[in-house]
Amino acid sequence: MDGGVATRVGGHDVILLPDRGLFHIATSTLFVADLHLGKDSTFRRHGVPVPTGSTAGTLCRVEKMIRTTDARRLVLLGDLFHSRSSLSRDSLNAARPFFQRHRALHSTLILGNHDRAVGILPADLSVKVVGPTMDASGLFCAHQPDEIPNEIDLGLCGHLHPCITVGDQNDRIRLRCFWRDGNRLVLPAVGDFTGGHRIRRRAGDQVWAVTEETVLPL
Repeated sequence: MDGGVATRVGGHDVILLPDRGLFHIATSTLFVADLHLGKDSTFRRHGVPVPTGSTAGTLCRVEKMIRTTDARRLVLLGDLFHSRSSLSRDSLNAARPFFQRHRALHSTLILGNHDRAVGILPADLSVKVVGPTMDASGLFCAHQPDEIPNEIDLGLCGHLHPCITVGDQNDRIRLRCFWRDGNRLVLPAVGDFTGGHRIRRRAGDQVWAVTEETVLPL
């Protein structure tokens, strides 16, 4: 897959994708985190003049990964919508066709902190909502890193929107990243309208920086 990195983590063969998702090869499952759909709508509702289109752009990114991987399942690692006010007409008009087109994926949402604030999703989105759980892929799925039990070999999560700074003092750039910290693999936020949290890399951690075209092991 163009720009992706095939690797083995915790006994699982996966592909890390430049569009910020993780593809589990054995079960054809696409994992993505932190879409924060409708965040632009929430900002505008509170008087912040931000551009429209981030929800559609984020869903196009996920759709590209589904098409590229030929995924048979979709697991959303929390924070599908940003807030209750994000369930605006514009956001739902973008989200409904996406989930209808991909109804066969039987999409599962791992409950995140923003999802709790959003409340019950419209039934026609056809998204199953569950708490932290062991997925059919054999990977434990959570939203927040501290929800992954210590005895689990490998868990996937989001929440942190991890980023890393690369380069020297004269030429530095901050990039989103995948971050393996012990038995936790934290995925970058897929949402186009999301910030980032700079990680503190420790000995033994694995980090893969993400650009628009490729994934770079560091």
